[in-house]
Amino acid sequence: MELKIQKTRKVFKLFRVNKKNEIKSLFIDNKKLLPVNEWIKAEDNKTKGFSHRPGWHTSPQPFAPHLKQDGRKWFQVEICDFVKLNRPVNQGGVWYLSNWIKIIQPVKDEH
Repeated sequence: MELKIQKTRKVFKLFRVNKKNEIKSLFIDNKKLLPVNEWIKAEDNKTKGFSHRPGWHTSPQPFAPHLKQDGRKWFQVEICDFVKLNRPVNQGGVWYLSNWIKIIQPVKDEH
């Protein structure tokens, strides 16, 4: 499927990262390896136990207090074809839900 980029935004997403530094989604379709610096189309994978919100979930800051950080790493990503959702502060506040994502680079640790 060809992507016609119109408006993009740089935001952040938390991914699972294994010992081989392979990147995977946190919950939905979490066995698939995700490439860096390539546009990835969101798939509509209904998963038992999860609300049906198809698309890539991202945030304007590397902040999601409702998610554990162990074995996970924040990445700067670029999104296209997105909507803004206002979520409770305890879920990070603003989310962007997008049809396309490109993983750019890991966020540097501030420690």
